[in-house]
Amino acid sequence: MGAWGAGPFDNDDALDWLREFEAEGIQAAGAAIADVLALEGEYLEAPSASRAIAAAEAVAAASGRPAARLPSELARWLENHETFQSPELHQNALVAIKRVMVESELRDLWADSDKLDTWESTLKDLLGRLG
Repeated sequence: MGAWGAGPFDNDDALDWLREFEAEGIQAAGAAIADVLALEGEYLEAPSASRAIAAAEAVAAASGRPAARLPSELARWLENHETFQSPELHQNALVAIKRVMVESELRDLWADSDKLDTWESTLKDLLGRLG
């Protein structure tokens, strides 16, 4: 896993997704979240899980509930766009993040490290901001 921390954007997959977000906007968030939902019953690999976490952070931020630390690309996008509310996108993000937390390769990788509690705390904070 190309990760250097437990934060939502502290890995290569999330930063790669962020480039898509810069080009496509909130539609990229919906697509990354939908990818996780479409895999119901299948093994959720780490790249898809990382992208969904980053996408959910973008949804929370675009709704006026950003994380304390945001990548400059996302902060710049927020400066140029109005906040919005999408109950369906929020609900989908909540479901996707809960799945990542319970059953995913990413969770398994964090469980094998000494940072599982930190990673879970980060996602619980995200769930709170989405909810």
